[in-house]
Amino acid sequence: IWVHSTHNGSGYYSGYGEEVLQSDHFTSRLSFGDTSTVWARTGYLGFLRRTELTDASGERHDALYVVGALEEAMELRGMRYHPIDIETSVIRTHQSIMEWYVTIHLKQHKSCSYFSSLYK
Repeated sequence: IWVHSTHNGSGYYSGYGEEVLQSDHFTSRLSFGDTSTVWARTGYLGFLRRTELTDASGERHDALYVVGALEEAMELRGMRYHPIDIETSVIRTHQSIMEWYVTIHLKQHKSCSYFSSLYK
């Protein structure tokens, strides 16, 4: 998810009041189309989807769905997996798995990740 506004920040402030620039996050530009606009990268993955909801003019609009933080994603065999997708898949496998007990513990061991969940 990238955002653009006249009020975009230029960096973070440290605990000492000094601005710490993250140029790759706050000064990103598209490689095609309008390459002059400066964007801030949020670090989250999301997608737009047309909804049945309407605005004041009666027009349907797109909603932004946030999948999760890019840094939380796990990559295995070239595929990227987000924790919420794995947790949801585990919950749906058996009725005795409680939703609030599903957790993911990522342990790096070569190319393997280990997942755990608790049952009722």
